[in-house]
Amino acid sequence: MQQLFPILLLAIVCLGRQATAEDLSKEFFSVTGETRCPVCGMFVSKYPTWLAQVRLSDGKLAAFDGVKDLVAYTFAPENFGASKGVMVKDVGVKDSYSMAWRG
Repeated sequence: MQQLFPILLLAIVCLGRQATAEDLSKEFFSVTGETRCPVCGMFVSKYPTWLAQVRLSDGKLAAFDGVKDLVAYTFAPENFGASKGVMVKDVGVKDSYSMAWRG
């Protein structure tokens, strides 16, 4: 399974829709002081340089305090409160140097 993980992660990145930074700024939402990571429950606004977000196939958005939680959520969103059968449609990660969204 450990050897399969990098291949699966690469497939998600390569097969996903490539969005521009402009698209991402329009699609994703600004987190508030109350926005929590659905995986670990931490407040995501405390970690602005590590923000990551997803848009689900049902249109809902989720924000994460780091990429590790985003990856866990991407593989099994229903384990973290998403409706059954919902899949991750778009992924955005904030570049910690430029603070621009990357997709």
